[in-house]
Amino acid sequence: TIGFFYLHESEIFMARVAEYIQRYCARRNIDLKIVSFDWDYYNTVDLCAEIAGMELAGAILMAINTEGCRKSFHALEESGFPHVRFGNTIFKGELTAPLVRGDDTDKVRSAMDYLWRMGHRRIGSVYYRPGSDEMREYINFYSKHGGHKEGWLMQVAFSGPPEKWFGFPEPGMAVDYIERNPDITAVIVENGSVCAELMQHASRAGKSLPRDLSFICLADWPGLNVMVPPVTAFKVPRKAMAERACQILFDIMENNASHSKRIDAMKYKLIERSSVSYREIAGCFN
Repeated sequence: TIGFFYLHESEIFMARVAEYIQRYCARRNIDLKIVSFDWDYYNTVDLCAEIAGMELAGAILMAINTEGCRKSFHALEESGFPHVRFGNTIFKGELTAPLVRGDDTDKVRSAMDYLWRMGHRRIGSVYYRPGSDEMREYINFYSKHGGHKEGWLMQVAFSGPPEKWFGFPEPGMAVDYIERNPDITAVIVENGSVCAELMQHASRAGKSLPRDLSFICLADWPGLNVMVPPVTAFKVPRKAMAERACQILFDIMENNASHSKRIDAMKYKLIERSSVSYREIAGCFN
């Protein structure tokens, strides 16, 4: 039996990952134990003892940014228990266990390149993790191309499960962003509900979408495909990530293979819909 541990708040994405892991295990006659945990999980359990009690032979685990998780993952590495980290780069540089994740840097670069090819030069970004790969890649892109304004960036802080992230956490944020950035022609948004609300406020402000303002969402959240216009978005490579994590884990379990410090970043897939328009380039910027 192997285990798959993930944060309950990520259920909207991780449930499908669990299905793919289950299918992979079934082909090898291996059972799967799924543990959907809350934020205090790693603070309240002895992870090594918990795993021993479940009689697991290996595990795929999602890290969260708590001190309990940090201690648990360090202890797990010291124990030599076969495991693969999954889904994010939390505690980057501290841990050596193999990691399977989405290629967030490539995703943002692809979004920026796509909008640039479509003639957009004034591109905003709405993100929720300061210092994240997504934010850094956006800044790096403009450091090479020039023409960026600080006001085009907006951080939106969230907490709680994704299903409760209904738009912006504070009233007036969307309106303020639209009003103080009349020059932008496109926006890259990290969160699906924020993308939906920002589009609604842009329409109320008299903008024609996508002619006046185009949108790309960095994750294809449920409902984006039925927005008006349907939102171009990036699909999480859940199947590829699940299978790669299983391949690495089983290689460690069966062959005592060393995958120390290995990081596999799987590419996202761009789903083109109708929320990005082409713009004629006039002069240096458009």
